Amino acid sequence: MRVIDFLRRLSMSSDPYHQGRQIQEIAVFLASFHPNAVIVDIGAGPVRRGERVFGIDKTAGPEIDIVADAALLPFRETSVDGILSTGALKHMRGPRKAIAEMHRVLKPGGRAYVAVPFLQGFRAETDSEESYRRWTLRGLELDLSCFRRTASGPVAGAGSSLARQLREMIPLFFFSCPSLAYSVTYRIAGWLTFWLRALDLLFLSRDLAHRTACGVSFHGTKM
Repeated sequence: MRVIDFLRRLSMSSDPYHQGRQIQEIAVFLASFHPNAVIVDIGAGPVRRGERVFGIDKTAGPEIDIVADAALLPFRETSVDGILSTGALKHMRGPRKAIAEMHRVLKPGGRAYVAVPFLQGFRAETDSEESYRRWTLRGLELDLSCFRRTASGPVAGAGSSLARQLREMIPLFFFSCPSLAYSVTYRIAGWLTFWLRALDLLFLSRDLAHRTACGVSFHGTKM
């Protein structure tokens, strides 16, 4: 089972939400709060960020503490210290409503960390899910302009973008519709291309890295 899990992780390793830079950014973000801080993870899915982080999602799950719509958060105004959202906004028909809710529930001085995709396609496993948008770095900064920006930039670069595109293209070359063979080829393509994300080490430090980023992030404070 460990070998299978390792291969599964390799096949999905070009996702920015499974990569080192974003994991590090999230760890630093969470560590910066005092022990009694109220922190919520919007669109948490199957991931538990920590004991003091409340997982929120529209569907129930073992790591979900509160089932709720991000556009109608069940918190009082100015009652939350920190908000974390990684990849959730792309699934929302009205992401600006969710952003307005983040701003509403955050305390003055409260902080938000938001990460979204840019140059990445749809994963075969999630074609049935709602996924509506991608963001440039400037677009993300504009949508989150209600916060004072403290940091923003790419969390996965050109190598990850290339790996994702090839992972999508290889099965499409052989199959025109979803099937078991398509899914197997998709996994194999992930194993063959995961190493390309190492190229991010060459590009992420460049000033123009956001132009070909696989995903971008924003860290802001409510004034």
